[in-house]
Amino acid sequence: MARKIIDLDSLQPNGKRGETQRPAFTKINDNFAEVYSGLKDAQEAVTAIPAALDAALAGRSLARNFLVNGDFRFWQRGWGLAQGTGSNYLADRWKRDNGNGTLSMARFPLEPGQTAVPGNPRWYMNVNVGASSARNSYQRVSQLIEDVTLLSGRKLTLSFYAKAAPGSKIAVEIEQDFRGQDSSTQMFAGIATLTGTWSRYTMTFDVPSVSGKNTNGAGHCTWVSLWMSTGPDFSNRVPGLGHQTGNFDIAMVQLEDGAAATDFERRPDALELLLCQRYFEKSYNIDVPPGTADGAGRDNQFYDRSVGVGSTSHIRCRVLKRATPAYTVYNDTTGAVSQVSGASGGAGTVTSIVNPGQSGAQVNYVSAPGNWGSSFHWTADAEL
Repeated sequence: MARKIIDLDSLQPNGKRGETQRPAFTKINDNFAEVYSGLKDAQEAVTAIPAALDAALAGRSLARNFLVNGDFRFWQRGWGLAQGTGSNYLADRWKRDNGNGTLSMARFPLEPGQTAVPGNPRWYMNVNVGASSARNSYQRVSQLIEDVTLLSGRKLTLSFYAKAAPGSKIAVEIEQDFRGQDSSTQMFAGIATLTGTWSRYTMTFDVPSVSGKNTNGAGHCTWVSLWMSTGPDFSNRVPGLGHQTGNFDIAMVQLEDGAAATDFERRPDALELLLCQRYFEKSYNIDVPPGTADGAGRDNQFYDRSVGVGSTSHIRCRVLKRATPAYTVYNDTTGAVSQVSGASGGAGTVTSIVNPGQSGAQVNYVSAPGNWGSSFHWTADAEL
């Protein structure tokens, strides 16, 4: 509607100028009705902005996935972990947790241009579960998310791509770990029945609140666990799984806010590696496993010419660790642990690592007879 103008000057039949009150106020009412209608439309448009922004930014945020290395790009410790028992890390941020059975982890490439797992990921993780009939056996792969309060009370969706022998299953559990300061809270999130081809699986769940819990334990965290096999002792904790064996291939694991799974968040390599190095870092090149005899990237100190005596060097981390890490030194010439290489190639002995901190440590060593100085590689492990 065009704006209605009140005529103030035209001579009216009564001899006076301007419109009478009734037609004048009718125009005023019509104008106000138009204005308020426009304001209502504007208010609705403003109210819709947050949802429109969320939709526009979906897939672009650099902090949407709570998991680090969910596409298994980085394996600083090495590309494969042979069958074994116990708990240890291999793929960055991913922990093998295994009791009374065997489990191996390895990285494999996805074919360039394949479309079964969208987004052009480069890698997937293969988990091989060995046979076990023990009641208390279990095999799982987990990521421990720092700070148990981070996910408290949130509605989350976990998504991942997987394939295995048809009928094989992967169960998902969320565990709030208070590191002995309070009883842990375990929540079964769901179970996926796999096929022989790549498929995406999603699970939505509400994480319990940590209200009233003691969160003073150092390293408290939330476990996100993918269970591949369990004995009867775990039937209440992880129902519907049971003993399984064989290969499980997993790719693009994402944990995010809300009730819907969005496209996998692929952060730049530089950023993803920094997130990994908050927990584990090494002086070796990225694809060289610790303990390898390799001089590339080594730390060295050849200005101390004291021969065959005690001396000192240092480690400097590129990324500040979440806590003071465990430092390990490797001879760059032989790969031997707790040794350094001298100027003439002799193996010196690391006598102590002192003053460790989140950014580095002092390395004390004794040179080999007839040698001076030191060169070595190192790792800094601050995993949860």
